[in-house]
Amino acid sequence: MAKGAGADSVVFRCQSTTASPRCYGPSQMRTAYGTDKLIDAGFTGKGRKVVIVDAYQSPTLRSDLAAFNSVWGLPDAPLQIVAPDGLTPFDPSDEIQQGWAGEINLDVEWAHAMAPEAKIVLVLAKSSNDNDLQSAIQYAVDNKLGDTMSMSFGEAEACYGVNADGTQQPGTTLAAQHAIFDKARRQGMTVFASAGDSGSTEPTCDGTGNMIAASTPASDPFVTSVGGTQLFANPVTGTYQREVVWNEEKT
Repeated sequence: MAKGAGADSVVFRCQSTTASPRCYGPSQMRTAYGTDKLIDAGFTGKGRKVVIVDAYQSPTLRSDLAAFNSVWGLPDAPLQIVAPDGLTPFDPSDEIQQGWAGEINLDVEWAHAMAPEAKIVLVLAKSSNDNDLQSAIQYAVDNKLGDTMSMSFGEAEACYGVNADGTQQPGTTLAAQHAIFDKARRQGMTVFASAGDSGSTEPTCDGTGNMIAASTPASDPFVTSVGGTQLFANPVTGTYQREVVWNEEKT
């Protein structure tokens, strides 16, 4: 990696026209999607709050975020971490917790890269169970923690609130979740959710395969659903070329 002053002088080997796969830094991503023009015009997120909902925790988040900002020439990120139902101790041997830690870092770092002066409020559910995630979402909405809320998780609608034995978790239903998003809408909070990584399918409720399904919470009518794509852009300048649907379904 070559280092210098500012984001444009930081170049990784994967930021080349011959790299496969390619990678992109904040300046390339901003150029590809046109948000560089918004930032240049003063729309940096200043005065706004971005709520990010995730599960468990990332014990290295603050140091990782500081390193991310240093590498890419970004300002310090105003970050508040909230665990309304208590913070689960991090178990490095737990693959589920490790996965969520990576997701937390990804979500926070790239929200900051795209809105560098927005305050980030990270709301952590005590586990990735639907009832705990719903509780964290409810807390964020009830306490009006931000202007927007982002959720990078989802599952088949038929599996929402369903325990491993097939029973329903009390109060954890699509209707209850919809009521929370309706409240968010009425108080002016914009809600985003990822639509999933496997095209038109989602894992079955027992995790043994895949099935055709819509992903919740992305499928809720009061949520803006964001589908995954593979971006093709100039890895140096960020000039947009094309993108295709991201489908990681295993067959």
